[in-house]
Amino acid sequence: MKGKAAVFTGVDKPIEIREYPLSPVKPEEVLVRISMCSVCGSDYHTWAGHRPGRTPSILGHEITGKIVELGIGIKQDVLGNLLNVGDRITWSLYSNCGSCYFCRVAMLPQKCINLYKYGHESCEKAPYFNGGFAEYIYLRSGTAILKVPDELSDEEVTPINCSTSTVAACLDYSSFKSGDFVVVQGVGMLGINACAMLKDRGAGWVVAIDVDKNRLDMAQKFGADELINVQDNTIDRITYRGQNPDLVIEATGDPSMIPLGLKLLRIGGSYSLLGLVSPGAHVEIDGYTIVSKHLTIQGIHNYHTRHLVQALDFIYRAKNRFPFKELTTRHFPLAETEQALQLFANKEAVRPVIVPGMD
Repeated sequence: MKGKAAVFTGVDKPIEIREYPLSPVKPEEVLVRISMCSVCGSDYHTWAGHRPGRTPSILGHEITGKIVELGIGIKQDVLGNLLNVGDRITWSLYSNCGSCYFCRVAMLPQKCINLYKYGHESCEKAPYFNGGFAEYIYLRSGTAILKVPDELSDEEVTPINCSTSTVAACLDYSSFKSGDFVVVQGVGMLGINACAMLKDRGAGWVVAIDVDKNRLDMAQKFGADELINVQDNTIDRITYRGQNPDLVIEATGDPSMIPLGLKLLRIGGSYSLLGLVSPGAHVEIDGYTIVSKHLTIQGIHNYHTRHLVQALDFIYRAKNRFPFKELTTRHFPLAETEQALQLFANKEAVRPVIVPGMD
């Protein structure tokens, strides 16, 4: 039996549709038939050459699918729900070893020294299927699996195991508390999810900043109380009830926005950086600003298993409050993966999605 995959072969080279044989499932593996995979910023950055990427590889890690075969060692998901063939699931975008310092002591499994990230590894060797732009994927030992409630559509669930979970990690690791005044810099998928989750958790006032009017309008649908274009010449004087923000979240991927974020913060405020996922994000800042204002700067990259659980719970609870389906309206078959990546590059969609079953 074989399956198809859209294979990234290098920058400025066409995506190739290839067939690979399916391998026997090992005891700690799960074979999944992919229902949907959304295009994430890191997929685009690899494809465009902004960050190093292994070749050949199958990009894509924001995925949902149905179990085709369970290894004999896999019985339940991370919440203890029994797993069966045919169950619809989502999972962590990585597998971790569970035994290194970062897994056992630092409690940062997302920084495991043996980390394996779906959609980021070479597909040169069997079992080949390790990314989302494909018909199948093999989940390795050390992957956190979650059953998906029937009430949630693929469109609502697919992006949660990257963007939504990363935002959950941000709010967990930051000093955020109910009633806080928060500014979100950049309202792509990360920023939109941040607006929604902040309001869900009781933020007092949320300001969304972006250069794109369509994205600002979308942020308003997801809870932003105030919208500001980054080109507004009063942008460095954002206040709410006479106070500066308690927390600023950077979700732009643009390092030139960092000095503004630091300037906006109140004394004792916190800055969370989420968007700078490509090397070379250099910025010049005045360290005096950080010291004199007693600021805290937190980098967020990937997430703990608990944040995946929180993300699924959030989407389930808030599905009638926020229009999550509007974020994933542009569907493409596997053969048009390159067109989906280009649509993302042109900012014509927040999250284009690949649906292998459309082929």
